[in-house]
Amino acid sequence: MNEKDDEVDWQVQKKLNRWDEKRRAKAAVEELMEGKVRYLKFIKNQLGPDAIEKVLERFVIDTFDKNMGGLTKLGAGFLKKISKKALLKKIISSFYINMQHLVDLDCLKKLEFYPNQIEIVIKKCTAKRAWKLGLKNNKAKDLFSEDDYCQKVCIPTFNKFLQVANAQSNYRILKRGCEQVISFVDE
Repeated sequence: MNEKDDEVDWQVQKKLNRWDEKRRAKAAVEELMEGKVRYLKFIKNQLGPDAIEKVLERFVIDTFDKNMGGLTKLGAGFLKKISKKALLKKIISSFYINMQHLVDLDCLKKLEFYPNQIEIVIKKCTAKRAWKLGLKNNKAKDLFSEDDYCQKVCIPTFNKFLQVANAQSNYRILKRGCEQVISFVDE
């Protein structure tokens, strides 16, 4: 084969094997979670369980700071002028819109706003699926549970966002998602 043949073959291959957006997004989430599992496995094996708890707490704080830093800098005075219900709706909507790289919006099977609470049902969660795959691919099922990401990163991050509106999520983790009831915290 000469260089001309190689070029033609590459052009054909490139056209035949181009990934669509959905496949690229799925692969990116899986790689993100596999990377997290890889690092967490290393930290747990080298530094112990206490280090893992600190790292997971840091994930929550960093995600909050990245996504809510601007809003919290506006100050409590500004936030008090907004109705709690409107603020809570905005926070929940913004959370899921900004976290689509982990939880695809199609996974939200229920997002209902009631006078005293909000109900959310997530099914076939892309983050949970990718986490479980990361555990399997990194042989870390003995180090972390399938629900650890939900319990130690996702829900705590969501609750940190909800604190801005003085609300909290009470949740139940399902095999492939979760059910949440968000309500205001009694003052």
